[in-house]
Parts: sequence; C-alpha cells; structure tokens
Amino acid sequence: MKIDDIPANKKSLKKTSKPKKPSVYDGLDPYEQEIEDTMEQTRLVPNQEALKRKLVTAAKVYLSKKKPITLRLSVHDIAVMKLKASKLGVPYQTYINMVIHRDTQSL
Repeated sequence: MKIDDIPANKKSLKKTSKPKKPSVYDGLDPYEQEIEDTMEQTRLVPNQEALKRKLVTAAKVYLSKKKPITLRLSVHDIAVMKLKASKLGVPYQTYINMVIHRDTQSL
C-alpha cells in the first residue's frame, strides 16, 4: 500500500460492503419464499401469558358447567353403578358422570 492510497480523512473513506454469507434461505422456490416472507411479517401476540391464563380459565369454566338432567334407569343398573362407585370410593352420581364422560370422549 502506498501513502497516496490512504485517505486524508474519514469522509473520503469508501464504504465497502462485506461479502454476503450464503444463507439457508438462498435458492427458495416461490412457495417457500412466500412462507418466509409471511413469517417475517408475523407479529407475536402481545402479553401472551395473560392471554393464555384467560383462555385456560374460560376453558375450565366451560368444561366445568353441568346441566341437571333426569334419567329413568333400571333398579338393577343403579345398584350396579352404586356397587362399582363404592369400590372406587366415589359417590355413585360422580361415577355415572365419569362413565358418561369417558364414553363421550371416545367419539
């Protein structure tokens, strides 16, 4: 390097860009590029923890709501339900609710 090659002041320095590193995003097809562009524009939900707590509470309230109904069951079925409930150590109405709930979850 010659002395004449050194700039006199900072303003006369030319900005040279660094060579671009290869990216995993180079060479994406249009569909993949669209996904990348969308992801870059995506914004996070502000205050996620508060929203999560609110949604969990709402779900618990919805799932805990019970509606009283009347059923006509045979005396034998009620006796069997009471026997099975006592073996589990739960009230028979709770046991009947558990049986119905288990059956509805297997759709």
